[in-house]
Amino acid sequence: MPIYEYKCDGCNKITTHINTIDNRHDAPLCDSCSESTRLIISSSHFNMPAPRVIKKTLGEYDDNNEYITD
Repeated sequence: MPIYEYKCDGCNKITTHINTIDNRHDAPLCDSCSESTRLIISSSHFNMPAPRVIKKTLGEYDDNNEYITD
């Protein structure tokens, strides 16, 4: 389940809650002051892996990256 961040309208505290995608706009009340909160957009917390690079250091390769043997 995704983790969403909500910002309090009263004290500006940011809290995180695990919620379903369908219920993401059902904002919880603030834990500190019991005021209403609203969903905010936050940065992602995952990294994409780097693309693989084929090193052509030994021998010769053709345009299809197949090793050329004689």
